[in-house]
Amino acid sequence: MLNHYPRLQRSFPHLQINLSVEPLGITQLEKAVDFDIRLGANPNPDWHSDLLLPEDICLAGSPDFVKKHGLTGRKPLIEELVNLPLLHLDQGEYGIHWIGSYFAEFDISYAPDPATMYFNSYPHLVQAATEGRGLCLLWRHLNGGALEDGDLVEIQGTRVTGQSGYYLTCRIAAKNEPGFSNVRRWMMNACQMTIIRSEQ
Repeated sequence: MLNHYPRLQRSFPHLQINLSVEPLGITQLEKAVDFDIRLGANPNPDWHSDLLLPEDICLAGSPDFVKKHGLTGRKPLIEELVNLPLLHLDQGEYGIHWIGSYFAEFDISYAPDPATMYFNSYPHLVQAATEGRGLCLLWRHLNGGALEDGDLVEIQGTRVTGQSGYYLTCRIAAKNEPGFSNVRRWMMNACQMTIIRSEQ
């Protein structure tokens, strides 16, 4: 939503919009915030959840990396990719796919090499992939324009849709209030336009 933040503020000038970023969503602050964007629906029964972006992922690498490993213009066997340099973000701590669970979708067992380096943020992971350091597990609708600009290339046949995604959540008691419903609708439309543009 950071890309949309200036337009969001202009669209609702009468609202005070403060952003707070927490890695695992809100917990202790649930009574102090109006909206929460989180991975997975909010398990709190007092909160309503709207899907903003589905977990639509693929393996991607820089054009030079793809060319170097003979992946240009062809659909490789998934087994081939296990032995290539792979960039890691986590091991499933956030309830979304990591490289191990991704390969499990294809019935392939995978264990990271003990020397594997993990990145502590998704933007750093994407940046490392654009620099040609390896393949990364990329959210197709959250890549900073890397796919659209040609900085990263989606490996053919590696697209997977997971069961999770980013959700916009708010208290059920407030979700239909005019201010809340207007902001909810705006944010959902903005994310839908992001999905449409990334598929063009």
